[in-house]
Amino acid sequence: MGNCPTVIGEAGIPMDINHRVAYHKKDYGILEQALDRVMKAVEKNFVHLALWNYTPDHTHSLGDRWNEEDLSIYSKDTPTSYDEDGGRAVRAFSRPYPIRTKGLPVALSFDMEKSLFKYFFQQEGNVLPETEIFIPEIHYKNGFEVLVNAGEYHYDSRTKVLKFKGEKGILHYGITIHPSKKSLFREQDRTKVVPNTQKRNIR
Repeated sequence: MGNCPTVIGEAGIPMDINHRVAYHKKDYGILEQALDRVMKAVEKNFVHLALWNYTPDHTHSLGDRWNEEDLSIYSKDTPTSYDEDGGRAVRAFSRPYPIRTKGLPVALSFDMEKSLFKYFFQQEGNVLPETEIFIPEIHYKNGFEVLVNAGEYHYDSRTKVLKFKGEKGILHYGITIHPSKKSLFREQDRTKVVPNTQKRNIR
């Protein structure tokens, strides 16, 4: 698509795939894997999408109540043991992503099974890079750790957003977020500056 802003409309998966096996076994893992593939393609190509769809009165027997479709990310019949709010394939569509970036995005990836997020971007012109990353709790129930090669960041636990600002003399940036055994971002907001002696390269 080059540098053209792109939005893919009505992107999602049929939740009744494989003869409705997820419903019969009450195992939504196969749905998460299928939707994860869609989201990975979106991330790799830096495009936007309208996730299809949300049907507030969805049921397993009637589906989306339109054209015999069954793509809703919500259902009244979702087992509470999977999601108390009725969500389906939640781990796949609720994932970290950069909300906005002052700079040029280079690469973006998220490993759903490892909850490993990586984002690379670079400075454009003379303006210091900045980015804001949404971090959903579903992947980091015990908190998370952040690795950056330079700059400083601040996490707002209310909005679930990590705000990052670059520094002079550094053109290329990498941010990695992974689960922590001990929560770093739970009870209070934290601000961290990465000193020159403690910069960590992200591989």
